[in-house]
Amino acid sequence: MGRNPAAGRLAWLLRRAGRMGPLLALIVLLALLVVPLPDRTGTRMQDTIWWWLHFPAWFLVVVSLQRLIGPVRRVPLVLAVLVGVLLLEALQAITGRNPAWQDVWMGWLGAGCGLLWPFRSRLRYGIAIVALSLISSFPIVAAWYDIRQQHREFPLLASAASIGQTDRWRASGVRLERIGNVGQSGQAAWRVTIDGEHPYPGFFMSEMPGDWAGYRQLQLDVVVPGSDSLKGYFRLMDRADVTYPDRYQTPLVMPPGAQQITVLLDQELKTPSGRPLDLSRVFEWGVFFEAQHAGSTLYLHRAKLVR
Repeated sequence: MGRNPAAGRLAWLLRRAGRMGPLLALIVLLALLVVPLPDRTGTRMQDTIWWWLHFPAWFLVVVSLQRLIGPVRRVPLVLAVLVGVLLLEALQAITGRNPAWQDVWMGWLGAGCGLLWPFRSRLRYGIAIVALSLISSFPIVAAWYDIRQQHREFPLLASAASIGQTDRWRASGVRLERIGNVGQSGQAAWRVTIDGEHPYPGFFMSEMPGDWAGYRQLQLDVVVPGSDSLKGYFRLMDRADVTYPDRYQTPLVMPPGAQQITVLLDQELKTPSGRPLDLSRVFEWGVFFEAQHAGSTLYLHRAKLVR
């Protein structure tokens, strides 16, 4: 019986695809890790998952690379992968993305699993793959836990005394970091440093329980270091993506030293356009400053609603 030309052609195409598949996967994945992406606005959990995606992306990159180049010495390959993750993340500063160390760490975890994947049938390597995968999922678990905790603690909005609440804040034009103790009190606080790269730098919160109806005050326990007062603005929004005429804001003057800032909520709050704000559906609140305060620092201990 003669050989079927169509079957032979199909077999050749399949062998060709098998060789080209790892190369194409490698090219596509590396491009996705470098090219600029469209602006996106997501929830805290969505942003955490987006960060976690560096783990499977680098896992697939390394697995595809090993299939493409075949057996090689392990030490040079490990070093090349570790440096490659770092260089590719640094390249994002040129291509228009924002490089971050957290992306590098997640990439290293994924790359580590990829390096171990060819040896997954051996018990110790299989355990190592599982362990690295569990470590990579920690940010997602931590975000899920803190979101639930934030709803349980309400009307406490945030307290630096608890570790793991920094991600409740969205920093814009400021560096926001938790430090262990501030001044004579020795209490933990978020240090907010204005960097001046944004015309209205500030810190904001948008994923807390939104029903503020019935609460009389918002209290912020802060410390202003140095000898100069700090002027800022409190901003409150009851819907997303509003402009200045459709949000409430009021000036805040913070003298030097420890103090409690009180924002009154038991009066009718109106936007500059005259619309009463709906406190039963608060979308976002925060404090912002003018860029002229670049270099100034504020310490925030706690934010709480009071009836």
